Amino acid sequence: MNNRTKYQGVFNIIRFNWPFYIIGLTGSLLLVLVPLPFMRFFSLLIIGQMFISLLVSWYVYDLSGIYELNWLKEMDGKVLNINAGFDEISVTIRNRFEKINLKVLDFYDDKLMTESSIKRARKAYPLEAGTELIKPTNLCVSIGYDKVILFFSAHEIRKKIDRDKFFEELNRITNTNGEIYIIEHLRDWKNFLAYTVGYFHFYSKKTWLSTFKYGGFELIEEDKITPFVTLFKLKKNGSTS
Repeated sequence: MNNRTKYQGVFNIIRFNWPFYIIGLTGSLLLVLVPLPFMRFFSLLIIGQMFISLLVSWYVYDLSGIYELNWLKEMDGKVLNINAGFDEISVTIRNRFEKINLKVLDFYDDKLMTESSIKRARKAYPLEAGTELIKPTNLCVSIGYDKVILFFSAHEIRKKIDRDKFFEELNRITNTNGEIYIIEHLRDWKNFLAYTVGYFHFYSKKTWLSTFKYGGFELIEEDKITPFVTLFKLKKNGSTS
């Protein structure tokens, strides 16, 4: 069961990134005071873009049903949920799939992930009891996982060498027929229109496919959860469905 409120997603974005919106609104108001016509245009452009990004975020995080986890068709056996400091789905996973053996990992590192927004999110949403803190390049867990879930978390591994090693580690700990579910925004034109420079925080499909290949995985399913969010489903190279 999903206990999210109607505007929780977009509210959290404003709540965790409020300095950005204060700066944007202040800058827009200051531009209006400049006695040049095109300055008013830039002011409206900034305000309009902030509104569009929040509207898209409301659609993605509150209206699309992504947190209902309907994209997780079946879950059984040993399941691993790996997040990057902000875990919004472990409780829903447990409630939806009561028979699974779920383990939760968190690779948040305050020395590498210095964004204040993540710190605010962690303060507002403490980690679930039993969550283990790990490094993405060394998953100190037992092997034999049937499913691994990465929900808006894999892109937080910013260095290519670390992402490659992370997926090698995923390959090591999953069963021969284990599956990896990855939910991500992509660095594409749709997310650029929605988030402008914010889309540079995402990675392109080409980058992800290269990472999957390096880790020894093949893409067996790709689905657009929304026009702005993609599901990648992976299996080990050579495994049977």
